[in-house]
Amino acid sequence: NIMLPKVSVLFLTYNRAHTLVATYESFIARIDYPRDRLELILCDDASHEFHQAIIRGLAFDVSLCARRNQGLGANTNKGLRAATGDFVLQLQDDWLFVGEPDFLRVAIRALQIHPDIGMIAFRERSNLAVVETREIGGSLFDVLIPDLNEKGEVESVGCGVYTDTPHVKRRNFHDIVGHYAEGIPMTKMELEMNRVVSTRSDMVVAVKRGPEVFRHIGAAHSFNPGVRRERLIQRISAIPG
Repeated sequence: NIMLPKVSVLFLTYNRAHTLVATYESFIARIDYPRDRLELILCDDASHEFHQAIIRGLAFDVSLCARRNQGLGANTNKGLRAATGDFVLQLQDDWLFVGEPDFLRVAIRALQIHPDIGMIAFRERSNLAVVETREIGGSLFDVLIPDLNEKGEVESVGCGVYTDTPHVKRRNFHDIVGHYAEGIPMTKMELEMNRVVSTRSDMVVAVKRGPEVFRHIGAAHSFNPGVRRERLIQRISAIPG
């Protein structure tokens, strides 16, 4: 255990105790990474007391509960600044862990062997090209190429190599690329992070190939109000007359 690096696990939540419990318990039950080498950090963005009462039943090492809602950027930044691990595994509160118990060991090993990989994601990005595939300990990691426009820019969130879906990164990742923008809509925040990460020449982002590691269970309870609004507009437009 002493030889394994410490990993800070950020659980980002807001008014979704029901999916957070599933995310937390599936992770704790299946992961084979030594518990004393994990730092479990709760980042709550001022959830309602009903949700906080449930959250208090979960055993986090660090609990960061905001007094007022400040958005996903600020909620994530406070967790990153509190993290003391060598690496950070970032999870929003609606991702069920269904992968192999050793996935974290494998991903951390890949980051140790390849210093140019700044971040490893665990969800397929079929819309992006792969510049190369690297094999580490029997696992394959695809290094992604951003889909840039004619001006060499990332036009939309899906075109960049960064993703806010479950991923592990070096603790100094945001010292290099900057922290998340605060006080702006979530989609804009993610786009800005994508633009910065996707245009760096000294850092690449990889995706672990193979069976799914995390399954999304919270699409109906998205952090992003813009997504909910778009779905509502689509449903209304489908109504006859």
